[in-house]
Amino acid sequence: MTLAEKIRYLREVEGSLRGLDRPMTQHELLKAIKAETGGSISQSYLSQIEGGKRPHMTQSTRTLLARFFKVHPGFLVDDPEGYQAFRGRPRSERRLDQAGSRERHAQLCVAAG
Repeated sequence: MTLAEKIRYLREVEGSLRGLDRPMTQHELLKAIKAETGGSISQSYLSQIEGGKRPHMTQSTRTLLARFFKVHPGFLVDDPEGYQAFRGRPRSERRLDQAGSRERHAQLCVAAG
């Protein structure tokens, strides 16, 4: 996930958390940041970040956005190429592993006994 995608996703989540039933607009986000943290960034800078024109942001902006969204500042960077966040494996695969573990446990018990 790119930084731009993460910021758009966080605006979406924040809008939902605030009962808007839609993503916060950039303007709403900037007003909320100012009101709740006292910090500010420009709408054009935020637009450049979300548009992918700025793949990196300043440390002060990263800290401000992380504080507002309540995420670790390290989250607000592009994920490495090929990286996928852990989402767990399908339940069917976990069941197969559990069954295999039980069988292996039983074999070890027989061998030890």
